[in-house]
Amino acid sequence: MTDAAEGQKASSRGAGSKSGAPQGDGSRRRQPPGVAAERFRLGFERRRGQLAALGRRGSQVLLLAGLTGVVTGLAVTGFEWVTRDRLFEGLRDQPIGVQVAAPLVGLMLAQAILRWIARTTSPATADEYIHNFHEMGRRLDLRPLPGRILASITTLGLGGALGYEGPSIYLGAGIGSALQARFSRLFSRSDTKLLLVAGAAAGVAAIFKAPATGLVFALEVPYQEDFAHRMLLPAGIAAASSYVVFAAFYGTAPLIAVRGAPPFNFRDLAGAVVLGVICGVGARGFTRWCEPSRCRPGRTRGSGPQPPGWGSAASLPPPMPSSARR
Repeated sequence: MTDAAEGQKASSRGAGSKSGAPQGDGSRRRQPPGVAAERFRLGFERRRGQLAALGRRGSQVLLLAGLTGVVTGLAVTGFEWVTRDRLFEGLRDQPIGVQVAAPLVGLMLAQAILRWIARTTSPATADEYIHNFHEMGRRLDLRPLPGRILASITTLGLGGALGYEGPSIYLGAGIGSALQARFSRLFSRSDTKLLLVAGAAAGVAAIFKAPATGLVFALEVPYQEDFAHRMLLPAGIAAASSYVVFAAFYGTAPLIAVRGAPPFNFRDLAGAVVLGVICGVGARGFTRWCEPSRCRPGRTRGSGPQPPGWGSAASLPPPMPSSARR
């Protein structure tokens, strides 16, 4: 009885192994040609779909870079119009006493704006772009942006001796960061600062009427010995579109007109080399001197928070003929 039962179990195990899935070496049998071809076709279609989606995403990112440039160009144009064409040009027509007092008034207003509107003690603009570029997990804080731009308009429009490039970079970086936050699904994790850089390039390109300068500045300034090479194409598109928009309002005339072809010789070239070396050494020394104060935004050596244009309360440029302006 026992032998019969064991024989039945052995026969049932043998039948199960023959009727079930092949095991051991039999599991590596070649698939029929039709099945292999179908699997290859499905894999190819899947890869092609992924590449097509990647291409569409890339084109959308470039379109957003162009949009960043257009919006930045419009914003910088408005900033230039309010600050220079309205406030500063109007100030030049005032009595000399008003011109002398205006920069101090501008600094006082800027301090109040930073405190009550921007809710910050730091007047930093371009520095915010550099700092945020290296903070990969954080977006540019846009809450103080309107107040800082308004403080810059007040300082510059009332005669403060500052440049327009800082607020322009800050405007562009803010616009780019806002657009990237709105369309974040189109960007990979490694491209979290792409439109930030594109916006900064657009700001410099517009205010200086120099798209190449804007591109190089935005890519190189966040580093000491490198540049953001992966963002070259979007930043270039943003810089070019911003320049076109700004030039549509203010024309393409150079900021400093150079006429004729003055001759030069070896002495002129040698003098240019010496001047370049002196400027380079001076710039390096200045940055080293400023490093302790730059560790704490908004503070300078031996002083508290300062508004935009600190140190220029009585630095209103003397009146100049209209032909000397842009």
